[in-house]
Amino acid sequence: MSRRRACGALRFPRATQYYASRKDPQTARRVRPRDLAQRRVGYGYRRPHVLLRREGWVVNAKRVDRPYRLEVPGLRRRKGGRRMAACGRPERPAVAGASRRGRWTS
Repeated sequence: MSRRRACGALRFPRATQYYASRKDPQTARRVRPRDLAQRRVGYGYRRPHVLLRREGWVVNAKRVDRPYRLEVPGLRRRKGGRRMAACGRPERPAVAGASRRGRWTS
């Protein structure tokens, strides 16, 4: 079936079938953040954005975020809440007795 007849049957404008985009594909802008995302998985998207800026790329953080999310789908989302401290707490001294500094001291 010809394009003309197919478009007519579907009531679809023929001009859209012949449309050719003139936009720059920016393949290098897609590949480099993807490489950084594969190498540095735990960084998130903000750190590769900083690294790209240091390399001289003029790139928006949102343009880094999309390829990063597509490339690293297995990342767990962090849940909110408090994080454990890197070093443990020091041992507390044993209690010698009841405190004498209080509201009901006599």
